Amino acid sequence: MLTNIMHNFIIVDEQFVIKNTGRLVQSAEFPAENNIQVHDDVILFIWNTLRLMKCRNYKNEKEKFGLYYDGRSYIHFEQLELFSKIIFNWLSFVDLINEKFIINNQDDECSKSIIEDDLKKLSMLIEKALQEKKWILHIGV
Repeated sequence: MLTNIMHNFIIVDEQFVIKNTGRLVQSAEFPAENNIQVHDDVILFIWNTLRLMKCRNYKNEKEKFGLYYDGRSYIHFEQLELFSKIIFNWLSFVDLINEKFIINNQDDECSKSIIEDDLKKLSMLIEKALQEKKWILHIGV
């Protein structure tokens, strides 16, 4: 069973970033079609591969590899293709595993379908951002 701790991923445009730099926005401020949630356990499951892409902090000034786990991260348009490939590869991997398995050294088994659902939602959001030439804001735990 996965925890109820969630990460939000939201499509934003460059104007939003300029206007809201340094402001701690909340996910409720965005329309549902541009706003998804992913279980913390899924993020932790794929964490090391997310460190391949560059992100910026909520002030859009400090760049690092990977998401700001407990903060806000801007994923610039230029990094979305890599982000998309990372998620696609995880979806391919998850397709190979059993329906029930242990994730992140937890005692309980996790359902493959929950992880697939989260990764598919994230993949669709990334593809939408790529098509619209926008960025993604990650709001961590």
